[in-house]
Amino acid sequence: TPTYIPSAIQPSISSYIPQTIQQPFIHTNIQETQQPISTLTRP
Repeated sequence: TPTYIPSAIQPSISSYIPQTIQQPFIHTNIQETQQPISTLTRP
């Protein structure tokens, strides 16, 4: 039983950690990339 509990929790935590970190990281990466592109296309 002690070996099955961590096995089921490991994939749940591993899947939740990258999703939460990737969401804000990708959002900031797009905003930073859109800023210079928008300024270059405007003028």
